[in-house]
Amino acid sequence: MRKVCSLFFVILVACQPAPEPIQAQKDYAGLVALFKEWRAFEVPPDYAGAPDYRAATFEARLENFRLLQQQLLGIDTTGWPVEHQVDWMIVWAEMNGFDFNQRVLQSWTRDPAFYKTLWLERSDVPAHEGPTHHGTLELWTYSFPLAAEQQAKLIQAMAMRCGPWSGNSLHSIQLLTSYHECHTTTTVFITC
Repeated sequence: MRKVCSLFFVILVACQPAPEPIQAQKDYAGLVALFKEWRAFEVPPDYAGAPDYRAATFEARLENFRLLQQQLLGIDTTGWPVEHQVDWMIVWAEMNGFDFNQRVLQSWTRDPAFYKTLWLERSDVPAHEGPTHHGTLELWTYSFPLAAEQQAKLIQAMAMRCGPWSGNSLHSIQLLTSYHECHTTTTVFITC
């Protein structure tokens, strides 16, 4: 009888469908889609040409943020390869960072350096060190002296980021060109 039960158990286990990697991949594809949605959400909306860090905007977006968090926590990573689990943790960490910045740090309310817009040098880390807003203008990505197309692109970028102070964008571009030639820093800070 034991042999029959053992044989029955072996047959029962052997006939069970194996966990399919396609299902895990589908779940991972859901994480990738959620990550893209998260990254689109994380960028604040514009207000008068600048990233909107007003308290009312954070309050209005809070429900969507909580929904994204719930979606992430609803993903079951059981059986995922380690590299996919690490990706889940990265999204989780980014969301926790957003929550911490919004609730605790609030650099946009207390740190004037947060609004530095013009970056002359490439950062030595993938993103800028310290709090940085979403509307930075990376001057190091331009080749000076500027060709007409690059100058138009830079003037448009300055107008978007500097709002009412961009009326003299062409003059500012000339000052930036002078900056590049002379390597002084004073001209940059009067442009925007």
